[in-house]
Amino acid sequence: MLSNFLRQGLQVLLLVTVSMQSFASETDPRFGRVEVAKERAEVAEGTLLAPSVLKRGLDAFAKAKVLAADNGKPEKIREQLSFAADRFAEVEEISLRAREVLADALAARRDAESAGAKSPENGLWRDGESQLHAAVSKLERNRDADILKPKERAETSFRAAELAAIESTLFAEADKQIAIAEDMNADRVAPKIFAEARRLIAEARTRLVQDRYDTDQPRDHATLATHHALYAQYLAKAKRTLDRGDVTMEDLIGTWEKEFSHIGELIGEVVYYDNGPGEAGTQLSDSVAELLLTKNRLDDQVSQQQRYSMALQQEIETLQTELGGQSKARARLQAELERQERMKETVRKVEGMFKVSEAQVLRVQDRLVLRMIGVSFGSGSTSLEGRHHTLLGKVHTALAEFPDTPVIVEGHTDSHGADNTNLDLSRKRAEAVMQYLLNGGTIAKELLTAVGYGETQPIASNESPEGRQKNRRIDVVLYPQW
Repeated sequence: MLSNFLRQGLQVLLLVTVSMQSFASETDPRFGRVEVAKERAEVAEGTLLAPSVLKRGLDAFAKAKVLAADNGKPEKIREQLSFAADRFAEVEEISLRAREVLADALAARRDAESAGAKSPENGLWRDGESQLHAAVSKLERNRDADILKPKERAETSFRAAELAAIESTLFAEADKQIAIAEDMNADRVAPKIFAEARRLIAEARTRLVQDRYDTDQPRDHATLATHHALYAQYLAKAKRTLDRGDVTMEDLIGTWEKEFSHIGELIGEVVYYDNGPGEAGTQLSDSVAELLLTKNRLDDQVSQQQRYSMALQQEIETLQTELGGQSKARARLQAELERQERMKETVRKVEGMFKVSEAQVLRVQDRLVLRMIGVSFGSGSTSLEGRHHTLLGKVHTALAEFPDTPVIVEGHTDSHGADNTNLDLSRKRAEAVMQYLLNGGTIAKELLTAVGYGETQPIASNESPEGRQKNRRIDVVLYPQW
């Protein structure tokens, strides 16, 4: 019974509301126009940039609706509507001025919000909002001369909030693991590793302060700091188990030997530990490098076989359509087979010129890539050193095998540093190698080009020092007419 009564009451209230809105629109058609003006004021961010003026407009608009619903005098309704419309128009004007006068503070606010700093619990965000509100309040009262201080304070607070939010995102896990390691007294058990974790996170923060929008290097440093902290925790736990007598030193080292041996089994190597893990690691590294070289050669063979199969298929189709032209088709087929054999023989010859530590020789379709592993530049440097000359001399010899062949020297970097800086650095390094090759007289200037790709074409992960080292490379790419 009661629920039916409530339902009927709600229906009546809904009808009254609809009637009031309809009556309001019929009383003065400007209700619709003022509604549009209100929406424009809200779209102009009046709540943020002209809150006082917007509120006065909203209050007048609401009062006009109430008067219309109570059959108020039409002139009073029109008066409130006119006042509301003027205020909403004023909001748009103030918003335009605010976007110009407070541009830097508003940009800082947007960046802080994008970084995740917007929160009522965030003191820096609250300070920024408070100072921005003060600046806006003065702007609403046409006191532009008093805006400078609150505007600058708002920008400072928002930028600090943005930086703190980025730091929290990037460094939270590293800070957490370092704190755990410290609680475990890892700084005593593994002082070097623990100190390196703290150094890395401090360096990450410094880099971020220098350029908060280049987060690659700070992120990588934070990741390394996390892993160092976890490793320190592991050593602290291992020390405890040793102290309690749960395991012996032989047991502990045996777990590492087991993992090394397992890797050896996977690649067909028997690993020995006569002189500890150093020689075992070197043995495994050499074997893996040889396997990678073999893989590259097999990939090249597969690629050649695929092209060979396609060529044969084309010849078969040609033979089927050519009447009386079998001898011509056989001659083309024989020429293709000879071309393929020349390619393989030349690649084998070039491969034999370089040690594994100097260069990789890769076939990519009909291109030949000399990946200069042994050509490394100092940090920020674009100058070749004397130690590079022997290897680049071999490149001269390799290029002599391909007369009249276009060559592109490609420079590549890792992801650390600003994108534009890396692009410029990679180009200048490529140009340094190109100039060295030109000086040798092996190749004509019009056939040689240098290009910098910066960090855009990695061949390994940028999250580890080893991966970044592989990405910092020079590729000499040949386009031979086989």
